[in-house]
Amino acid sequence: MDAKSELALYALRYVINQAAKGHFKIPLSLNINEQQAYELLTLNNQELHDMAIMANLNILTINFDTEALKIALEINNAKSQRRQEIFKLLKAGASYPVLNHLYGLTTDNIGHYRRIIDLPAKKRKGGRPAGCTEEEKTVLWGIMGAIEDQFNNRELSTLLLDAHEKTGLEISSIWTTLKEWWGDENHKRKATQ
Repeated sequence: MDAKSELALYALRYVINQAAKGHFKIPLSLNINEQQAYELLTLNNQELHDMAIMANLNILTINFDTEALKIALEINNAKSQRRQEIFKLLKAGASYPVLNHLYGLTTDNIGHYRRIIDLPAKKRKGGRPAGCTEEEKTVLWGIMGAIEDQFNNRELSTLLLDAHEKTGLEISSIWTTLKEWWGDENHKRKATQ
């Protein structure tokens, strides 16, 4: 069976499966009327294979909408890139508050991602992150500068990963320090108003 016949066989099986479930919108969307769908339901395996081989008679054509495919690929690439960023952050010690802030993830989402990348049990446990020493805070300040809580999520994610790579600190510890700095800045702003 050649590739075109195999594709026809898969398509015919899909149509038959949908018709058997009573979902006639699918066959109709593929230009198969209800009567033809019922007739396909009566075919045995040999007859189905024979029909698939007739695909060379062009009973089946598939055309992709190139613009819709382009958009679907772009969406998929963005989701894949987001997922890879989440994986990197988790491996670098990001905790729930970080991932919730950056991506709106729930504890269930985070647990799912942790299982996907098979984090060791030690990294799966929550708990309070270790605070940064004054020396580490000075190094962090040099890397991240006088930042405020006004980055978009991708910029902040990149900064956190960069700080982790340069210091070896877990992102949850870096995050705790950033929140302190942001809290201090908010406190100073309120005091001067």
